[in-house]
Amino acid sequence: MIILFTGVTEDLLPTAAISASPYVPRLENIRVMFSAYDAINYTEINSTTIIKNSEFAFNRGKLS
Repeated sequence: MIILFTGVTEDLLPTAAISASPYVPRLENIRVMFSAYDAINYTEINSTTIIKNSEFAFNRGKLS
């Protein structure tokens, strides 16, 4: 799966392309690129996460 040019809310505020709490998805063969903010945001997780064969590139990250 390819996720491109994501990370903007309806109010045009930046948000993570993939956000989960407290249980996170398993990510295999995922490509997240060119997001307006972070590629992934896992907050207060209560499970393990598995990320395999995935690429996260050219995401803007936290704005100052």
